[in-house]
Amino acid sequence: MKTHTIELNEKELKLLMSILEEAEDVRSSMGCNDPYDEEEKIFTKNERIKMQKSMYDENQLDDEEIDGYLSNNQYVQFIIDKINSQIVRLKKKC
Repeated sequence: MKTHTIELNEKELKLLMSILEEAEDVRSSMGCNDPYDEEEKIFTKNERIKMQKSMYDENQLDDEEIDGYLSNNQYVQFIIDKINSQIVRLKKKC
């Protein structure tokens, strides 16, 4: 899969993360947390299963819960986690 690199300075990154964290908070507070169709369609079921596994320790989910279903706030949380993991890796290199 093609990857993209986005360069942000510290302030831009802080803004992006605050927007994402607000979106995750708003979505998790909704009465209905069903995934948005357009977001769910971006990823295959296997990709969503990998996303689920990356978000939880193996002990937190049993095999029945690893089904590729992500609530709407989990898509945002996945992106936040992905950005944070890349920031950590970059800091370790420096």
